[in-house]
Amino acid sequence: MSAHSQPIVLDGQRKRPLPFERPYWAGERPADIIRWPDRDEEPYALPFHPRELGEDALRGLCGFILEGRPEPDDVDADTIRLHGFQVRDPHGPDPVEQQPGRARGPAAYSRLL
Repeated sequence: MSAHSQPIVLDGQRKRPLPFERPYWAGERPADIIRWPDRDEEPYALPFHPRELGEDALRGLCGFILEGRPEPDDVDADTIRLHGFQVRDPHGPDPVEQQPGRARGPAAYSRLL
């Protein structure tokens, strides 16, 4: 059995890594940490940088990334339409019942950047 398919132990539980995690836990994507020459520092806690794993997780699970160079099969995140939502006071008046002409705050919308 290769190192890629070996279970890992996280929080006391044995888990099989997802395909995008395997090279990280196998040590193939080491963290590029530059140490200060005159400081005695603890060794880096993980064998990889969590931001890099996060980007590969986003690509592996959602098909796009936020940082780095996109691959040809990545989804263009700017083409994804998201539904907007309005934030209001749950104990306040219903917006439909509000008086005409009364000032209302703008709706809050979420957009992938």
